[in-house]
Amino acid sequence: MNNSRRKAIKRLTLAGIAMPALSLLPTRVGGENPSPSNTNEMLKTLFLERSKAVFPETKNNREYLHRHPELSHEEHDTVRWLADKLRSYGLTEVQTGELGVGVLAIIQGKKPGKSGVVALRADIDALKIDEASNVPYCSEINDKMHACGHDYHSSCLLSAAKILHDTRSEWGGVIKLLFQRGEEAAHPVLKKNGAVLALEHGLLADPKPTAIFGQHVSPELPFGTVGFFRTGEIGSMAACDTFWLTVSGTGGHGARPHRGIDPVPVAAQIVLALQTIVSRRTDPNSPCVLSVGEFITVGGSANVLAKKVNMRGTLRTFDPEFKTRILKEIKTMIEAIAAANHTTASFDSLQNTIALTNDPALNDRTRAAAKLFLGEENVQEAERRTGGEDFCYYATAGLATCFWRIGTGDPKNGQYTSDLHTDTFDVHPESMRLAPGLLAWLAVCELGN
Repeated sequence: MNNSRRKAIKRLTLAGIAMPALSLLPTRVGGENPSPSNTNEMLKTLFLERSKAVFPETKNNREYLHRHPELSHEEHDTVRWLADKLRSYGLTEVQTGELGVGVLAIIQGKKPGKSGVVALRADIDALKIDEASNVPYCSEINDKMHACGHDYHSSCLLSAAKILHDTRSEWGGVIKLLFQRGEEAAHPVLKKNGAVLALEHGLLADPKPTAIFGQHVSPELPFGTVGFFRTGEIGSMAACDTFWLTVSGTGGHGARPHRGIDPVPVAAQIVLALQTIVSRRTDPNSPCVLSVGEFITVGGSANVLAKKVNMRGTLRTFDPEFKTRILKEIKTMIEAIAAANHTTASFDSLQNTIALTNDPALNDRTRAAAKLFLGEENVQEAERRTGGEDFCYYATAGLATCFWRIGTGDPKNGQYTSDLHTDTFDVHPESMRLAPGLLAWLAVCELGN
């Protein structure tokens, strides 16, 4: 044991911090089965204390990001602000980019004998939602809001970076920090989401990580807890496809609809009929969600029949073959309904994500490490979700992936329980106290520290 470590242990002991008993973790990438001689319980305690100490900074950073949201692939000010923060923490290897990789930083541990490389990822984009929460840190930009917790993800990763940089003499290996653009929507020109662009523009550059970790806020889980998906579950989160429908008529006078062809009732009929695909064409054992969230008339007013109706929706599935069949059935159905009503219909779709499946071995190791950090009672099993996440694409590049839910609500007291993508979504501030330390801890555990 070196002198700095002896001094650190002495300081912790004098401060009355009990040193936990040594525990065994499963075999990990970048390290052998740990034993009492190489399991760094002091490092875990150090990360716990650093995470608590940096909590005010974490909270302030999250509130700043919440006040200044930017939409997918428009996160220019956010990227600059994140990079400046990282540099202010002492990080020197900080790169910014315009595609996928908003900010990519590297921290090199100084403990000898560890050569692995892992990555921690946070998404940074906001949603087109007008906030109605009236909190002091409410969005300052109309129709833009961090309603999916990406401000939380980014602020926690910022603080994890500070913890890792300040303690780099105590661990070995390399940790890459990715602040990813465009998770919520594909690039409007390239038709690719942020994760795919991140893979194409720097994440896999030397040093190439072997594993990548990510987390997502969950108002259903109490703050202070995390939820891991079942090991080996295929499709812990759903494949997400966006689709576009257009129904075209002729327009006309609202007082004489028989002289024209009105596409509005035809489009309404299509919206209702699409739900029969879910209720009557879907195997109950293969979950499917089909929602139309946008319905816009073109060329119509109170007394003028519209010429067109443009609709946009989302399809969530878990089985690729089943998804392909459903998309074909949507196209067949809308064209048939349109033809029966003397209108025409067009259909197009874009795959946003594939189903997310964690690497089984990495999922087990990470869950075991989380239990050591938070306590076994605070690590739960997360249910399969129909939400989509472009984190799934990192596995297609050969990276071992682990994605988990982090509790940000207070269901017992009915607080901070607004759902994601709603205008009143918020997170319990206490949920940020240990989250940065957990990120740092899980990364160094995977590196074999």
